[in-house]
Amino acid sequence: MIELESPQIEPVEEVGTYAKYEAGPLQAGYGVTLGNALRRVLLSSLEGAAVTSIQIRDVYQEFSTIPGVKEDVTQIVLNVKKLRLKSFATHPVQLRLTKSGAGPVLAATLLAYLPELGQIDDPQLSSLVGVAPYAHDSGRSQRPRHVRGGRAVVRQILYMAALAATRHNPILGAFYARLIAAGKLPMVALVAVMRKMLHVLNRLLAAPHFVLAQ
Repeated sequence: MIELESPQIEPVEEVGTYAKYEAGPLQAGYGVTLGNALRRVLLSSLEGAAVTSIQIRDVYQEFSTIPGVKEDVTQIVLNVKKLRLKSFATHPVQLRLTKSGAGPVLAATLLAYLPELGQIDDPQLSSLVGVAPYAHDSGRSQRPRHVRGGRAVVRQILYMAALAATRHNPILGAFYARLIAAGKLPMVALVAVMRKMLHVLNRLLAAPHFVLAQ
């Protein structure tokens, strides 16, 4: 019969909040088993905060893409996991991340592809981008007006910015709602928001103290 010697735990070093102990003698492999158990206990005892779940509006699976967003949902999740948080609550909390207003993508696109911004009047600017409605009337007949031509790169970026503005900007959102209530088609109302955003940015560059009234 093998006699097992009881392990003894002795302190090796104790300085402030740091301490080092030695336990022995131990059977072969038992040190790893004991170390892993202690490690799990210590980790579970540490206070901290981390993201445990993510919810993105209108996104139902991790492998989806979001219109107007460069990263796919998988990349966004990986970026969120890198967050370092500190919570003072003892219960789970929700963190809401929102983005509104003209961002770096819209600003860079306008500076690169629309240097006339702030230097010409609003109707000319709308025509350059391709959001100015043109009449198709002939004689007494009145046909629906359409937008055409213009700089497609600017129009595509401006479309996504206008779509976000209808949801998050109270002034432009109310403007869009009034057009829908008046019977305008959603795309027609959205183009009107694009045109208004363009005019506001044009005024801001020409007069930095310009304010969009309610």
